[in-house]
Amino acid sequence: QAAFVDIGMQRSGFLPLDELNFRVNPAKGGASGRMENHLHRGQEILVQVVRDAFGTKPPSLSTYFSLPGRYLVLTPFADSAGISRKLDEDDRDRLRKLLTGLTVPENMGVIVRTAGATATKTELQRDLKYLLRLWETIEKAAEDVRAPKLIYQERSLVIRAVRDLFNPDIDEILVDDIKTHQEILD
Repeated sequence: QAAFVDIGMQRSGFLPLDELNFRVNPAKGGASGRMENHLHRGQEILVQVVRDAFGTKPPSLSTYFSLPGRYLVLTPFADSAGISRKLDEDDRDRLRKLLTGLTVPENMGVIVRTAGATATKTELQRDLKYLLRLWETIEKAAEDVRAPKLIYQERSLVIRAVRDLFNPDIDEILVDDIKTHQEILD
């Protein structure tokens, strides 16, 4: 109960049935518990690589999409909201109240990351707005190309570090590499 998906690399990616979001790929007749009721040979689908290939194992794929931002993770085709389990109960209670005030579109879910422990409603809403634009860009790009094609690649480690750690308390960032410096500026 899995599919091998051509993702344009030397080896096809592995998509197990439990990583197939039935909201994205509903059953076409028959029981939903069988891969062939959701997908057929030659069908183009949007997938996310959740683990790179290693050794003889192919890349692992999912159609449960997740896009991390600074404070939130956007989960398209999910209606749930969550909060990092690493946060204490006081932070979790405060964030639960803030989440109810966010404008999250239908069929979208959000998870507050540990980095969002002290975030304000404005910061959370700004992060959500960015992630929604990013998802819209991904969906548009997926419509405009033929598979297999890389649609979106998460930013480099340097950019993720700046995204996650840079805040108003930091006055200066020192970069000892011209290429990396330009990447941060861009």
